[in-house]
Amino acid sequence: MCGEGEMEKGGFFITNVEFSCSKESLKRIPVNIDKHLSCFGKDETGNTLVFLRLSLKDEGLTSISGVEEYSHLQYVDFSNNRLTDLKPLGSLPFLLELNVSHNCLTNLLDFSPPWNLMKADFSYNNISQIEDLSEFHTLCVLILKNNKISEYRGLHNCKSLSDLDLSSNCLTKVSFLKCLPLVRLNLSHNKIRFIENLENLKFLQELNLNCNQISSLESINSCYALSSLQLEDNQLLDLLQLHHLGGLKLLFKLSLKSNKICERVGYFDWVLTTLPQLRWLDGTRLTVTDKVLTKNKVQPPVDLQASTDHLTNIILSYLQPAKLRASFLTDKPYPTLLVVGPRGSGKSYIVQKLLEEFPKDFGYLVAHTTRNKREKITERKYYFVSSAEFRDLMLKGSFLQTWQSPEGEKYGLTWNAIDNVASEKKCCLGSMELEIISRKHINKCDSL
Repeated sequence: MCGEGEMEKGGFFITNVEFSCSKESLKRIPVNIDKHLSCFGKDETGNTLVFLRLSLKDEGLTSISGVEEYSHLQYVDFSNNRLTDLKPLGSLPFLLELNVSHNCLTNLLDFSPPWNLMKADFSYNNISQIEDLSEFHTLCVLILKNNKISEYRGLHNCKSLSDLDLSSNCLTKVSFLKCLPLVRLNLSHNKIRFIENLENLKFLQELNLNCNQISSLESINSCYALSSLQLEDNQLLDLLQLHHLGGLKLLFKLSLKSNKICERVGYFDWVLTTLPQLRWLDGTRLTVTDKVLTKNKVQPPVDLQASTDHLTNIILSYLQPAKLRASFLTDKPYPTLLVVGPRGSGKSYIVQKLLEEFPKDFGYLVAHTTRNKREKITERKYYFVSSAEFRDLMLKGSFLQTWQSPEGEKYGLTWNAIDNVASEKKCCLGSMELEIISRKHINKCDSL
């Protein structure tokens, strides 16, 4: 097609090159492929133009004999044919991408390996097992969707494999993936019952396990780089299984559609509380508003909980019959001293010293609590009640104020406690946690 003359292409002139594929050579192929070759390039000498791409889709091919003449091909597409043998591809040392999906192949990569094959698509064939692929060490993407694979063992030396698609096969377990640099793994539409043998996939970011038989997430917590997890149409039942995902700090996309777990009461709130790092849940984008509202409803901050409890106690107390209290029978506002501060700041010590030095002036406010008694000689005085009793007192409007510790233990100061001290004509003295500080700060104070 081109000799010693010149050829103009896209405004450039190529001179003194020889084009290697003539019309005569094309006729040697059983199928007329002159219209299926594309993408010009130069050979290793830089003086000869060659074709780099061949697409023969849906041509009814049963053999690719003759493709050896085009040894410089880099991209080959033989999809939607009736091929059973790929041996001639061993003559294409420069092959980079291969698509032989929708054929009748029973063997995988059974030809001499090219130097740098990076992507191979063998989906929709009749492959039943994966032989040793150690020689295909440059393979990055392997697509084996919709075959008959029930077990695979030949991938352990594919040190460049980052994308593996084994969806729609006959797999019953996950194995033989040790130390592979996989970034994306698709195992959907199989018969897998347990998530296992993923602890060495340190680079795994996307995992698709849709349409399997998985009921536990116990072994997935070692995939620290995981950002997307699809578990639709499985057998997940228990909301507590989501705790296994709590350590996956980079997980921002999770799909659990068509699982029984989605029918549990409080499913949405539970997921957002357990996995606050999520950005997508079941295909829905999660907004900051969703997360804040859920957090305030399920695990409200201590300051929000305190203000809500205070408002509740005030309203409930106003609903009770009016009563003349001893603390109201004074000419001036009744004196009350509360020592307030974070845990471990010495509140109890100050209260104790004041009671010892001024016993005639101060009376101790005895609060109610739901926590258990501690076996200490210096145990502060409390009325120990159950959670149900504490709630009954609250509904009766008995509390002036209630508060809750980071451990969930509730404390409450009743009107009667104030009246008991006021009847002795003493000033009320008590201590209380500073609830507006963060839990993190409280924990730091505990360690002091």
